[in-house]
Amino acid sequence: MRFLSLLSIVIAVFMSLSLVSVHAQQGNFVLLYTFDTDDGGVVKDLSGKGNDGQITDAVWTADGKFGGGMEFNGTTSLIEVPHDASLNPGGDQMSIMAWYKPLSFPAGHPPIARKGQVGAGVGCWGFDTPNGEPRGFTYMAVDGAAKIAQSATAMTEGEWNHLAMAYDGTKISVYVNGQLAGSTDITGDINENNAVPVWIGKKATEDIFLHGIMDDLAILNVGLSEAQIINYMENGLADTSSVDASGKLSICWGDIKGQ
Repeated sequence: MRFLSLLSIVIAVFMSLSLVSVHAQQGNFVLLYTFDTDDGGVVKDLSGKGNDGQITDAVWTADGKFGGGMEFNGTTSLIEVPHDASLNPGGDQMSIMAWYKPLSFPAGHPPIARKGQVGAGVGCWGFDTPNGEPRGFTYMAVDGAAKIAQSATAMTEGEWNHLAMAYDGTKISVYVNGQLAGSTDITGDINENNAVPVWIGKKATEDIFLHGIMDDLAILNVGLSEAQIINYMENGLADTSSVDASGKLSICWGDIKGQ
């Protein structure tokens, strides 16, 4: 009996550690848009941080990857998220994930999401799509310089593509459909800019816009591993549970997805 009890404890600990390895903690999400409901001119943030977005000319559609999605017209559509301290990662880690179906590839660098303008001292971070090839970047606090990881893999037009970028304090990595598509080695804190919002679908103050449908957008203040990115790609943000540092189940993404 003692052996069985010890075995049960070992198995429980192993399962808890496994869950931690493939799921980010609830508190690491600083913005979470499932786009499952049409809330008029606002996108509701389900991360718990209150980072709701103001919609301009983007249209809700029932034809998302999982339920609803948000369609950007390529000329005037955007979502603007007012500045909040949570949107400055405050260190040397962050990640962005989204499902995206491009309807065309507009010129320039249409972003999935970015904070800050172009240039030293004003740029922060971003994930954009020049020529349909995802690109993750951070502006560094030490010198304001931009560090860029460019994907060598283009998205497929007219199809759903899972996109992710992660900065883990040692490198920026970009993934397309769960496959590492580009990376660059860097270290250091990300520059912070408290004077600017987060723009989704638009390149800061420039008239460069996304043309396509987005679903399940998430921004986190940690650098996700490849295994975590693949897990969210395969199972969605609604899949299972996040685990807090104590190993206890903290939240069910199925409950979030159904709100």
